[in-house]
Amino acid sequence: MTRLMRQHFLAVAVVCLAGVGCAPAETGPRPPEIDYGHDVSVGCGMTISDPAFAAGSVLADGTTLKFDDVGDMLKYHFERPDKQVAVYFVHDYQGDAWLIADEAVFVQTDSLVSPMGYGLAAFATRELAEAFAADRDGRVWSLNDVKLYVHEVAHGSGHGIASP
Repeated sequence: MTRLMRQHFLAVAVVCLAGVGCAPAETGPRPPEIDYGHDVSVGCGMTISDPAFAAGSVLADGTTLKFDDVGDMLKYHFERPDKQVAVYFVHDYQGDAWLIADEAVFVQTDSLVSPMGYGLAAFATRELAEAFAADRDGRVWSLNDVKLYVHEVAHGSGHGIASP
C-alpha cells in the first residue's frame, strides 16, 4: 500500500469513526410501528389485529397515525382536511412489507373481508394484484381509484368507479 493510499484510508476511517458520512441518511417518513392486538385504529377505535389490512399516515408535522384498514385511513383524512398528510403507508397483503400507498397497487373485492368492510388489499406489484383479483373477482386500482371508492362509500357521492 502506498503512502498516499494509507493516508486516504486513514482519513476515511477517521470520518467513519466520528460518525460523519457513514451513518445511514434519514430517508423521510417511516411507516408506523404497530403492536398488533394492542394498538388501536385512530379512525374507528378498534384494535388493529391483522397486518394484511394495516395502514398508516404520517402528517406534515411528523405525527404518525395507525389504522386497521386502508378505507378507514382515507375516510378519516377526508373528514379532517386540516391534517396535512405527508405520506400514506399500506401493508402488503401478501407479505411483511410496508408500501408507500402512492406506489402500491390495490384490489377491491366484495369477497375479501377487511376490518371496516371496504374489501381492499394492497400489493407491491401490478402482477401480484392482477393474479389476486382474478382469483377473487376483484378490480385492480391505483390509490386515486381507491380514494374515489372510499369517498363514494363513506359519503354517497353517487359517482361510480370503473376499473382502470
